[in-house]
Amino acid sequence: MNASSPMAYCLAEGGKIKQMNIDEKRIAESLEPLQKKHKIYNLMLLISVLGVFLTPIVLFPITIRLDNSTIMLVGWAVSMAIVLIVSIPSRKAAKKYLKSYKQLLTRPIIEALYDEAQYYPDMGYTQEQFRRIGLMQWQKNFQYVSEDLIKGTYKGVKFKQSDVKITLKDNKSNVTDDIDGSLIELSLNKRVENAVLVLSAGVPCPEPKLRRVITENIEFNRMFDVYAINEHDAFYVLTPHFMEYIQTLGGTYGRMYLKFEAENLYFLRSGGGIAESALILGKFDIHKEIANTRKELEDLCRIIEILEPNMSATHEKKEALEEVRQEGEELQEQGRKLKKIAFRILFFIVIPALIISVIIMLMLVVFL
Repeated sequence: MNASSPMAYCLAEGGKIKQMNIDEKRIAESLEPLQKKHKIYNLMLLISVLGVFLTPIVLFPITIRLDNSTIMLVGWAVSMAIVLIVSIPSRKAAKKYLKSYKQLLTRPIIEALYDEAQYYPDMGYTQEQFRRIGLMQWQKNFQYVSEDLIKGTYKGVKFKQSDVKITLKDNKSNVTDDIDGSLIELSLNKRVENAVLVLSAGVPCPEPKLRRVITENIEFNRMFDVYAINEHDAFYVLTPHFMEYIQTLGGTYGRMYLKFEAENLYFLRSGGGIAESALILGKFDIHKEIANTRKELEDLCRIIEILEPNMSATHEKKEALEEVRQEGEELQEQGRKLKKIAFRILFFIVIPALIISVIIMLMLVVFL
């Protein structure tokens, strides 16, 4: 097939095949220059950051010869200013790339994958809406951002999803806690008379009127805390199979918040979102970009299949669970690799540069 013509991709949904036409050449011509621009600014930013560490080394002999420590301080201040200046266009380039990415790639995949799909990249749950849902204790120093709102229907289940980022800073502006993931809202086929909360173990309950409920599943009790006004409401939604499903999700996404209220299920999870699917770094590959975006959106399909208690076709739930388990293992392996890379960068580049800088500063204090 000619690269200039739209490519047809097939998405399976509920036993039906949906076709999604994507003009790869047009998308690549639009996104590749934006990605290259961002990479150039990122390289400039990296060089300027290294300059902050190298400046004391380069200026040390001059400072000693002229017996003037001001040279060192001015040089270091200038290198820091360069970092701040370069970071501004770098952020702007990333923002422009992501905006185009969502319009050209994310939107058509969403419209093909879900029924009655609506996508609002710049919208999300407002702070007030999020607080009213009551998934977590709200604090005054929370910094809250929500975007990439999706509305649609999947296998007859109405849903909403939005990326959510919550950062908690202490009085010294140090990040002490954060959530970077997504909030999913499902319309269920069963009604809960009173609210039921399922929170990762140790997470404080936001509603004082709810009391702790202990299930018969010891492993589930170790991973999660359940709260309800009436324990019968908790046992009504937390069937043995459903608790197994939640345990599987907990092993993949880490910290989780679930709330059953009336006919709605709210699910807040950590672990990336729509914006995370864009491969900003690395060589631009349209096929990888499409596959990565599809994977992120199909995660939502699997979560709906797992969390919808009355959804039929148990074999589909099992398949979704197996996919989630595999994804969890892949994420753990990726995490181990990233930790090794981060350790090498820290041990062989950052720490030596910091040590050299400190030694030079101490020598300045001694000799000047």
